[in-house]
Amino acid sequence: MRTSVVIRMFLLACFGVVMVASAPARAQEPASAADLLAGAEQTMEDAVRAADADPVLAQDLYAEAAARYDRLIQTHAIDSVELHRAAGNAHLLAGSPGRAIASYLRAERLDPTDERTRASLAHARSRVATAVAPGVHERSMSAVFWWRGRVPRGVMFGVAAGAFLAFWGVAFARLLTDVRIGRVWSVLLALVAVVAFGSLVAEREVTRTVRRGVVVDASAVARAGPSEAVYPESFEQRLSPGVEVVVLTHQDGWVQIRLADGREAWIVDSALEIV
Repeated sequence: MRTSVVIRMFLLACFGVVMVASAPARAQEPASAADLLAGAEQTMEDAVRAADADPVLAQDLYAEAAARYDRLIQTHAIDSVELHRAAGNAHLLAGSPGRAIASYLRAERLDPTDERTRASLAHARSRVATAVAPGVHERSMSAVFWWRGRVPRGVMFGVAAGAFLAFWGVAFARLLTDVRIGRVWSVLLALVAVVAFGSLVAEREVTRTVRRGVVVDASAVARAGPSEAVYPESFEQRLSPGVEVVVLTHQDGWVQIRLADGREAWIVDSALEIV
């Protein structure tokens, strides 16, 4: 009898240890996507209501909403135009144009033709203090991808596929029938197919290989090399949050960047958000 009681007490103790050990794990389980989204949207509504009476409180609430949106996107790996744009709106209203532009650029990457994203991105860019004029390289890229943001990728692919099929249709018609179709049409169709397909492939390759970033720290100092003690500042004016750059390489907590005008410098990696 005494042995049975001891065994029961031992089993209860083991059960208690297991429950205590598992409690922190349950408490640390990530919130669901629906809960995070509801929390972010509710916080945005609270911020809007507080905007007139208490602007400081509203800005804090916008910052909290932005953090909730970012956590939702990162924790649950959700790549959505609407979520990235919502996060950008919250960051912008919280007074963080750099993080807002980073969010808008992520949304634009998914759908360059989304008008709301383009308008929000243009507005955020207008609030960046440091003006960097595009250089020859950036202007050339804009000329090559003139269609991006105007023509949806699906439409561009349809044009390419249609021109390709029409080219071979004309070729077979010339071979198998007496129909006389000028060579000009064949050349024109082939040119359209090559340009359209080539544009899609080139855009995909640039998006995949070129790493872009946005300055998010107002105290960031651009230097001539990856050391604060050794290298001097690169520019007379500091890079303000929102300046967009191309990321070239990383080294010991520093990032080498290239500005739109072609100038290169180094900044600490914590001052930059990769898009």
